[in-house]
Parts: sequence; C-alpha cells; structure tokens
Amino acid sequence: MVTYDDYVNKFNDDLEEEEFDILLSSSDEIIRGFCESFISKFSLKENFDEYGIDIDDATLFQINFIESIGGVAAFQGQSDLQLESVSTSGFNYKYKGGNIQLFNGVPLSPVAVIKIKGELRRKNYLQRCVR
Repeated sequence: MVTYDDYVNKFNDDLEEEEFDILLSSSDEIIRGFCESFISKFSLKENFDEYGIDIDDATLFQINFIESIGGVAAFQGQSDLQLESVSTSGFNYKYKGGNIQLFNGVPLSPVAVIKIKGELRRKNYLQRCVR
C-alpha cells in the first residue's frame, strides 16, 4: 500500500495529506478493479494480494492524475476532462477527454494503464489462452 510520503517523494506535489487519503482509497479500488477486468473469471481470487501484482506505482500515478483533473469530483463523473466549451472575447476553448481511457466512468491515468498492463503481462495475466 502506498503512503503519502511515497506520493510526495515521487511527485513533489503540494497535495494535502487529507485529500491524498481520500484519493488513495478510491484510486486503489479503481486500479484493483481495472486489473481484475483483464483476469479470467476462472482465475479470480478472493484477496487481491494473492495475484502478486505490484500496483503501487500505478496507484500513485492515478492519484496524481485524478488530483490534476478535479480531485474527488472525477470519481463522480465531474472531472475537468468533461469541459466541452469555453468562450470569451477572442478566446475559445473546447475539450472532451481526448483519448483518456475510462473504467466504470472514471478517467484512468495513461501512465497507470501502461504500468498495469506491463505488470499483468509479466505475471502472465494477459495471455490469450484459457488455463
């Protein structure tokens, strides 16, 4: 499990520890669910730790990403990625998520996705055959 110190050491960010704790809980659940979505239903385990998958780094990147796009609101479908259009005199801005992957409606950090898929591949959970 990651800690606030792990986060600060990696990102040197000014995220408050209280907000980190809130984001950690939801980020950890999303990352675990995303990992299990790739694992055959015949290989699912009761305890996530039994998979031997290291998701700490992916969780840190997910926390950092979620914090950067609106924080806790992003887990409720209200991220900054939802901005559709802003206009003022001489300025127009429109953004709609781009190629950001969603899992159950929650935006996933692109770096976290890469790290998760790499870890799953190393642990042979991304094989195409049924065991």
